[in-house]
Amino acid sequence: MLRLRRNSSNYYPHGGGGTGLSFWIDKNSVHAKKTDDGCVISVRSVAYYCPMPDKISAYYNSATMFPAHFSYNFKTKKIYAEIIERDHSVKWELVSTNDFKYTRNILPLAETAFYIAYGRNFFDKPYIPVPRGVNF
Repeated sequence: MLRLRRNSSNYYPHGGGGTGLSFWIDKNSVHAKKTDDGCVISVRSVAYYCPMPDKISAYYNSATMFPAHFSYNFKTKKIYAEIIERDHSVKWELVSTNDFKYTRNILPLAETAFYIAYGRNFFDKPYIPVPRGVNF
């Protein structure tokens, strides 16, 4: 069973508000690779079942870890998420900043991964602000 101390410095929370889940980035898993028009970032995220965050103990006990890959285009200021289809083919899907499907968890993951990798926001005005005092 995967266990994570809530105050672990290797993990940073992102997204999940109001879903009964708590999402964390494994900061050691963030890897960035430059491309001609931007970069690709690989990251590992952990989802914890957390129905009542103010009532839980110091540890989360039910966890699922999943990889994510994002492509960032510096010229167009767009983020694409790698989607693996049921037939195992891969496509890159635009992460919409106006679609609830993305803004709830995918966009926070993509923005936080970029911030961890580069120490700055991807967007001029971030959609998901990084809290003050966060040191990566």
